[in-house]
Amino acid sequence: MFEADNRVKMFLSRAIFEAGQVTDASKIVKSLAEANYPFTNEDKTLIVDIYEALVVPLRTAVMNIDNGLEPDSSVQSALQELKTLLLTGTDDIINIIQKNILPTCDTDESRANFLKAQADFQRYRVISLPAEKMAEAAEQSQQSYKKAQDVLNIMPNPPIDLSLKLQLNQAILLADFLGQKDKAIEDITQLRKDTSSSFEKYSDDIKPKINEIIDLMDENLSIWKNEE
Repeated sequence: MFEADNRVKMFLSRAIFEAGQVTDASKIVKSLAEANYPFTNEDKTLIVDIYEALVVPLRTAVMNIDNGLEPDSSVQSALQELKTLLLTGTDDIINIIQKNILPTCDTDESRANFLKAQADFQRYRVISLPAEKMAEAAEQSQQSYKKAQDVLNIMPNPPIDLSLKLQLNQAILLADFLGQKDKAIEDITQLRKDTSSSFEKYSDDIKPKINEIIDLMDENLSIWKNEE
Protein backbone atom coordinates (compact mmCIF):
# COMPACT_ATOMS: atom_id res chain seq x y z
CA MET A 1 0.00 0.00 0.00
CA PHE A 2 2.84 2.37 0.91
CA GLU A 3 4.54 1.71 -2.42
CA ALA A 4 1.28 2.25 -4.30
CA ASP A 5 0.67 5.54 -2.48
CA ASN A 6 4.13 6.75 -3.44
CA ARG A 7 3.55 5.75 -7.05
CA VAL A 8 0.43 7.92 -7.00
CA LYS A 9 2.51 10.79 -5.60
CA MET A 10 4.98 10.40 -8.45
CA PHE A 11 2.16 10.57 -10.99
CA LEU A 12 0.78 13.59 -9.13
CA SER A 13 4.13 15.36 -9.35
CA ARG A 14 4.05 15.01 -13.13
CA ALA A 15 0.47 16.27 -13.37
CA ILE A 16 1.01 19.37 -11.26
CA PHE A 17 4.37 20.06 -12.95
CA GLU A 18 2.65 20.01 -16.34
CA ALA A 19 0.03 22.35 -14.86
CA GLY A 20 2.79 24.82 -14.01
CA GLN A 21 3.01 24.17 -10.26
CA VAL A 22 6.76 23.64 -10.26
CA THR A 23 7.45 24.33 -6.58
CA ASP A 24 4.77 21.89 -5.42
CA ALA A 25 6.06 19.23 -7.81
CA SER A 26 9.60 19.65 -6.47
CA LYS A 27 8.36 19.24 -2.90
CA ILE A 28 6.69 15.94 -3.80
CA VAL A 29 9.74 14.44 -5.49
CA LYS A 30 11.99 15.66 -2.66
CA SER A 31 9.77 13.88 -0.12
CA LEU A 32 9.86 10.70 -2.23
CA ALA A 33 13.65 10.90 -2.44
CA GLU A 34 13.89 11.29 1.33
CA ALA A 35 11.71 8.17 1.65
CA ASN A 36 14.11 6.31 -0.70
CA TYR A 37 11.36 5.68 -3.23
CA PRO A 38 12.82 3.65 -6.15
CA PHE A 39 12.60 6.05 -9.09
CA THR A 40 12.23 4.63 -12.58
CA ASN A 41 14.31 5.98 -15.46
CA GLU A 42 11.31 8.02 -16.57
CA ASP A 43 10.93 9.39 -13.03
CA LYS A 44 14.58 10.46 -12.98
CA THR A 45 14.23 12.45 -16.18
CA LEU A 46 11.08 14.10 -14.85
CA ILE A 47 12.83 15.07 -11.61
CA VAL A 48 15.63 16.81 -13.50
CA ASP A 49 13.06 18.60 -15.67
CA ILE A 50 11.16 19.77 -12.58
CA TYR A 51 14.25 21.19 -10.92
CA GLU A 52 15.47 22.78 -14.16
CA ALA A 53 12.13 24.60 -14.33
CA LEU A 54 12.51 25.60 -10.68
CA VAL A 55 16.09 26.87 -10.56
CA VAL A 56 16.84 28.24 -14.04
CA PRO A 57 14.41 31.19 -13.72
CA LEU A 58 15.88 31.92 -10.28
CA ARG A 59 19.39 31.87 -11.72
CA THR A 60 18.34 34.16 -14.57
CA ALA A 61 16.72 36.60 -12.13
CA VAL A 62 19.83 36.65 -9.94
CA MET A 63 22.06 37.30 -12.94
CA ASN A 64 19.81 40.06 -14.29
CA ILE A 65 19.60 41.86 -10.94
CA ASP A 66 23.21 41.30 -9.94
CA ASN A 67 24.60 42.73 -13.16
CA GLY A 68 23.06 46.16 -12.63
CA LEU A 69 22.89 46.36 -8.87
CA GLU A 70 24.47 49.09 -6.74
CA PRO A 71 25.96 47.89 -3.42
CA ASP A 72 23.50 49.97 -1.36
CA SER A 73 20.45 49.28 -3.51
CA SER A 74 17.15 48.47 -1.83
CA VAL A 75 16.99 45.48 -4.17
CA GLN A 76 19.79 43.79 -2.21
CA SER A 77 17.39 42.04 0.15
CA ALA A 78 15.34 40.68 -2.76
CA LEU A 79 18.53 39.53 -4.46
CA GLN A 80 19.65 37.70 -1.35
CA GLU A 81 16.27 35.98 -1.06
CA LEU A 82 16.53 34.83 -4.68
CA LYS A 83 20.05 33.53 -4.04
CA THR A 84 18.81 31.60 -1.01
CA LEU A 85 16.01 30.01 -3.05
CA LEU A 86 18.50 29.16 -5.81
CA LEU A 87 20.94 27.63 -3.34
CA THR A 88 18.20 25.56 -1.69
CA GLY A 89 16.85 24.32 -5.01
CA THR A 90 20.24 23.37 -6.44
CA ASP A 91 21.35 21.73 -3.20
CA ASP A 92 18.16 19.65 -3.15
CA ILE A 93 18.49 18.34 -6.71
CA ILE A 94 22.24 17.72 -6.42
CA ASN A 95 21.55 15.66 -3.31
CA ILE A 96 18.79 13.71 -5.09
CA ILE A 97 21.03 13.01 -8.08
CA GLN A 98 23.89 11.82 -5.89
CA LYS A 99 21.85 9.68 -3.50
CA ASN A 100 18.79 8.54 -5.47
CA ILE A 101 19.61 8.72 -9.17
CA LEU A 102 23.26 7.98 -9.96
CA PRO A 103 23.53 4.84 -7.76
CA THR A 104 20.75 3.15 -9.75
CA CYS A 105 21.73 4.18 -13.29
CA ASP A 106 21.75 1.00 -15.37
CA THR A 107 23.51 2.20 -18.54
CA ASP A 108 26.57 4.30 -19.36
CA GLU A 109 24.39 6.74 -21.28
CA SER A 110 22.11 7.24 -18.30
CA ARG A 111 25.05 7.73 -15.96
CA ALA A 112 26.70 10.26 -18.30
CA ASN A 113 23.43 12.12 -18.70
CA PHE A 114 22.83 12.49 -14.97
CA LEU A 115 26.46 13.33 -14.23
CA LYS A 116 26.06 16.14 -16.75
CA ALA A 117 22.84 17.20 -15.01
CA GLN A 118 24.66 17.21 -11.68
CA ALA A 119 27.42 19.37 -13.18
CA ASP A 120 24.85 21.76 -14.66
CA PHE A 121 23.10 22.26 -11.32
CA GLN A 122 26.46 22.73 -9.60
CA ARG A 123 27.21 25.43 -12.18
CA TYR A 124 23.82 27.10 -11.62
CA ARG A 125 24.58 27.06 -7.89
CA VAL A 126 27.79 29.08 -8.13
CA ILE A 127 26.19 32.54 -8.35
CA SER A 128 24.16 31.92 -5.19
CA LEU A 129 27.36 31.77 -3.12
CA PRO A 130 29.61 34.41 -1.55
CA ALA A 131 32.49 35.44 -3.82
CA GLU A 132 35.10 33.58 -1.77
CA LYS A 133 33.28 30.26 -2.27
CA MET A 134 32.60 30.53 -5.99
CA ALA A 135 35.89 29.12 -7.29
CA GLU A 136 35.61 25.94 -5.21
CA ALA A 137 31.99 25.43 -6.28
CA ALA A 138 32.93 25.95 -9.94
CA GLU A 139 35.68 23.36 -9.62
CA GLN A 140 33.16 20.86 -8.25
CA SER A 141 31.05 21.42 -11.35
CA GLN A 142 34.10 20.97 -13.55
CA GLN A 143 34.90 17.64 -11.88
CA SER A 144 31.36 16.40 -12.54
CA TYR A 145 31.62 17.42 -16.20
CA LYS A 146 34.91 15.51 -16.42
CA LYS A 147 33.29 12.41 -14.90
CA ALA A 148 30.48 12.61 -17.44
CA GLN A 149 33.03 12.99 -20.24
CA ASP A 150 34.97 9.98 -18.93
CA VAL A 151 31.81 7.86 -19.19
CA LEU A 152 31.14 9.06 -22.74
CA ASN A 153 34.74 8.28 -23.68
CA ILE A 154 34.29 4.57 -22.91
CA MET A 155 31.09 4.30 -24.95
CA PRO A 156 31.54 2.98 -28.51
CA ASN A 157 28.87 5.33 -29.90
CA PRO A 158 28.05 8.10 -27.43
CA PRO A 159 24.94 10.17 -28.24
CA ILE A 160 26.13 13.14 -30.27
CA ASP A 161 23.64 15.59 -28.76
CA LEU A 162 24.67 14.68 -25.21
CA SER A 163 28.34 14.95 -26.14
CA LEU A 164 27.89 18.38 -27.73
CA LYS A 165 25.83 19.76 -24.85
CA LEU A 166 28.38 18.48 -22.38
CA GLN A 167 31.27 20.17 -24.19
CA LEU A 168 29.36 23.43 -24.57
CA ASN A 169 28.37 23.56 -20.91
CA GLN A 170 31.93 22.84 -19.82
CA ALA A 171 33.05 25.80 -21.92
CA ILE A 172 30.38 28.03 -20.35
CA LEU A 173 31.74 27.10 -16.93
CA LEU A 174 35.29 27.95 -18.06
CA ALA A 175 34.22 31.33 -19.40
CA ASP A 176 31.85 32.38 -16.63
CA PHE A 177 33.56 31.17 -13.48
CA LEU A 178 37.06 29.81 -14.08
CA GLY A 179 38.63 32.76 -15.87
CA GLN A 180 39.28 30.86 -19.09
CA LYS A 181 37.17 32.73 -21.62
CA ASP A 182 39.85 32.51 -24.34
CA LYS A 183 39.96 28.73 -23.98
CA ALA A 184 36.16 28.56 -24.07
CA ILE A 185 36.10 30.57 -27.30
CA GLU A 186 38.81 28.40 -28.83
CA ASP A 187 37.15 25.13 -27.79
CA ILE A 188 33.66 26.04 -28.98
CA THR A 189 34.87 27.62 -32.21
CA GLN A 190 36.59 24.34 -33.07
CA LEU A 191 33.64 22.25 -31.86
CA ARG A 192 31.26 24.27 -34.01
CA LYS A 193 33.49 23.83 -37.05
CA ASP A 194 33.77 20.07 -36.50
CA THR A 195 30.04 19.70 -35.89
CA SER A 196 29.10 21.63 -39.02
CA SER A 197 31.51 19.69 -41.21
CA SER A 198 30.11 16.34 -40.06
CA PHE A 199 26.46 17.42 -39.91
CA GLU A 200 25.25 15.47 -42.94
CA LYS A 201 26.32 12.13 -41.53
CA TYR A 202 23.79 12.32 -38.71
CA SER A 203 20.27 10.94 -38.97
CA ASP A 204 17.39 13.25 -39.79
CA ASP A 205 15.80 12.78 -36.37
CA ILE A 206 18.90 14.06 -34.55
CA LYS A 207 19.70 16.98 -36.90
CA PRO A 208 17.19 19.41 -35.32
CA LYS A 209 18.77 18.82 -31.89
CA ILE A 210 22.23 19.42 -33.32
CA ASN A 211 21.04 22.63 -34.98
CA GLU A 212 19.70 23.86 -31.64
CA ILE A 213 23.06 23.20 -30.01
CA ILE A 214 24.92 24.96 -32.84
CA ASP A 215 22.66 27.98 -32.27
CA LEU A 216 23.61 27.93 -28.58
CA MET A 217 27.28 27.74 -29.53
CA ASP A 218 26.86 30.82 -31.74
CA GLU A 219 24.97 32.66 -29.01
CA ASN A 220 27.65 32.05 -26.41
CA LEU A 221 30.51 32.81 -28.79
CA SER A 222 28.87 36.14 -29.58
CA ILE A 223 28.49 36.99 -25.88
CA TRP A 224 32.07 36.05 -25.03
CA LYS A 225 33.59 37.95 -27.94
CA ASN A 226 31.54 41.07 -27.19
CA GLU A 227 32.80 40.99 -23.60
CA GLU A 228 36.45 41.08 -24.67
